[in-house]
Amino acid sequence: MNADPDDTSALPMIDYEQDLRPAIRKGYAPLSGDFLDRGSTIMLKAAHQARQLYWMQQAEPERVAQARWYLGLPQYWAWRLSGVPSAETTVLSAQSHLWNNVRKEWTPIVAGQGWSRLMPPLHPAWETLGPIRQDLARRYGIPEKLSVLTGGHDSSLNLYRYQAAGMPDACVISTGTWIVGMCAATAVDLLDENRAMVLNSDVTGRPVGGVLTMGGREFSHVPCPTMPWLHSRIASPAYSASTGRSRSARHLKRRCGWRTRSKPCLVCMSRHLHLASRRSFPTRRWRG
Repeated sequence: MNADPDDTSALPMIDYEQDLRPAIRKGYAPLSGDFLDRGSTIMLKAAHQARQLYWMQQAEPERVAQARWYLGLPQYWAWRLSGVPSAETTVLSAQSHLWNNVRKEWTPIVAGQGWSRLMPPLHPAWETLGPIRQDLARRYGIPEKLSVLTGGHDSSLNLYRYQAAGMPDACVISTGTWIVGMCAATAVDLLDENRAMVLNSDVTGRPVGGVLTMGGREFSHVPCPTMPWLHSRIASPAYSASTGRSRSARHLKRRCGWRTRSKPCLVCMSRHLHLASRRSFPTRRWRG
């Protein structure tokens, strides 16, 4: 990001499902550190914030040199709203490859690639960074005393619900685009990256072992119990090409009615949320 929260980003986001150039894949691997540095195996395509930044630096070094901050998504919005840059342990520990949550330090690639200047100060997820920027409050009629928090990773915040209820060692399976299993009682030395095991963090910075698989799209292969013909139609390439994603999502909501039924259709809800998330953040197909 650039230094001014009202300025455009220095570079657009990279789609983590984009295929990597072989040179980026080979160049990144020896720089990524050990399992505690990564918190996961080196995953497919353009996953990992560290690898994306490495790709940006290789493709457009001048623009990376001009950038001021490298932020996770929750902290990007907190920065835009409050003007305060921040980093947070649950986001960094979600396979970013930037933060070693066992040693509580930035991973070797950060200093090795000269990225330390891009890393903002760490703040807890619950910390108030400040009030909303006054110009935004006036422009949009938002209360001027509205507090902006740091924010955190969705699965770790889901786990916190149970920890706050007195279950510190609860195991949680959090579903969405990814299916994430998390359990703070799992010993770090039992984790095996070759079996899709990962090392995340809870909101206090406690290491949390778990598993990770991209299983959310399995919902698209399950017929809607109300209108199975609708799902088969929307899943077809011809329909997607003719209508576009946003119309598909609206069509699902209108025809299936998952918002109003007493038992919402998880197929429709999952597909709608996935499509909505893909529209919210512009990504870039890198050619460098």
